[in-house]
Amino acid sequence: LPQTMKAFDETSKPIAEVKIGSQRFNGTWVPDLGTFTKVDAEYRDVTANSLTPGEFTATVASLTSTMNLTPNSDGTWSGPYGFGGSGIKLAFNKGSAADVSIGSMAANSSYDKIDLKARKKMQDTVAETLKKSQTSPTTPDQAGEMMTSVMGQLGGYLDGMGSDIELKDVAVVMKSAAPAQPNAPATTPDFSATLAKLGFVFDVKGMLQPKGSTTVKIHLDGLNVNESDPGVKGMIPTQTSFEVFVENLPMRDLGSSISS
Repeated sequence: LPQTMKAFDETSKPIAEVKIGSQRFNGTWVPDLGTFTKVDAEYRDVTANSLTPGEFTATVASLTSTMNLTPNSDGTWSGPYGFGGSGIKLAFNKGSAADVSIGSMAANSSYDKIDLKARKKMQDTVAETLKKSQTSPTTPDQAGEMMTSVMGQLGGYLDGMGSDIELKDVAVVMKSAAPAQPNAPATTPDFSATLAKLGFVFDVKGMLQPKGSTTVKIHLDGLNVNESDPGVKGMIPTQTSFEVFVENLPMRDLGSSISS
C-alpha cells in the first residue's frame, strides 16, 4: 500500500490522511476467484488523522493478517484466517470528546468447504447492478433480483464459517463538551470504563441444507465503570457470559423469506 493515503467524502473533498510506517505483504491471488487464498501481512505504526485539526486521530502499533485456504476435491476451500492488532488508540473531539484504547485484538475464523466461486458470483452481481444504476435508476424488480441472487450465493460462502474475536485491555473515556461560556458548568458528566477482556464467538452450519444451526457466545471479564451511585454500580456485572445455540433452523425457508 502507499505510505500515505487520503480519505474523501461523497463530494470528493479530502477529510483524513492515513500513514503507514512499515509494511510487508505476501499472498497468493487466484484470478478466476477474484480473491487471495493465502495471505501473510503486517502493517506497523499506522496513523490516521482528520484534516480538520483535532477532530479525530488514530494510532495502531501493529496490524496483522493471515490466511491459508487449500482446495478440496469438490471445488470448495477450507482453512484458517486471522486478523490482529495491538496498541490501538482512538481520539474523537467533535462536540464532545472520547478516547478509546485497546491493548490487543485478535479475530480468528475457520472456513470449512467455503464456495469461493459463489462469493465471486455474488461480487459480480452486486458490481453489475451498481454499474447499471449509474446510468439508469434501479427498479424494485432489479433490486429484488439482485437480493435473491446475493442471498442464494451467500449461503455457499458462509456455510461452515466460524469466527472467534477477542479484545483485551480496553479503556473508554468520554469527556464533557467544552462549555459555551467561560466558567459555565459542563452539561455532560465524564464517563470512563475499563475492560480486561471481551470475547465473541459466532458459528453457523448447514446454510445449504434444509436445517441448520448457529451458535453465538459473548464473554466479558474485568469490567469497571466509574459510576458514583453505589446502587447503580452494584448492578453492573464485572464478569458475565452469554450463549445462544439454535438448532433445526429452516435455513432454506429463512433464505427465501429474506430474499422476498
